[in-house]
Amino acid sequence: MTESQDPVAVFERVRELEAEIASLVRGLDRETAIREEDAEFTVLEVEVDESTYLIPIDQAREVVSMAWPEVVVGAPSWVMGTVSFGSQPATLIDMAERLHGHATKLSSELLMVILEGARWLGLVVTDVGNLREINANDLTTPGSELPCAEFLLGTVCDDEGRTLPVLSTRRLGHDIHG
Repeated sequence: MTESQDPVAVFERVRELEAEIASLVRGLDRETAIREEDAEFTVLEVEVDESTYLIPIDQAREVVSMAWPEVVVGAPSWVMGTVSFGSQPATLIDMAERLHGHATKLSSELLMVILEGARWLGLVVTDVGNLREINANDLTTPGSELPCAEFLLGTVCDDEGRTLPVLSTRRLGHDIHG
């Protein structure tokens, strides 16, 4: 300490810094607790071309019967069009086209998983299954041998020993919503 520094001011500054450090440590403890709680999340089983995928339901609004979409000129081939869900427009993603590279024939037997967000999406699937809880720590990085790896959060093994892909809803609509 130099002669020009006031010892009382230095002491007060040290106390302020200690309080700031304590606050940051408490914040880190809260973030760690939140991460541990958030390790478990709910997913919905969906079927696309007889393949089972898991979709996190944090944005899922509803599963509804297929509606006839309005075509969007100039859209990628995997965009079936748009439908109105209440007052919200939803862009329909043909999951078979997006994941497997071939278009789905429109049918009243198809289902739409409506995802709520800044822009709404409708994921067109052939069937839906059960809800299940998975632990984020159980996710493994998808291998590049999976043709849809770019759309996955990872894969997880179920009780039957099947490896199930967990889809990233953000990545599925990325090319149309940025």
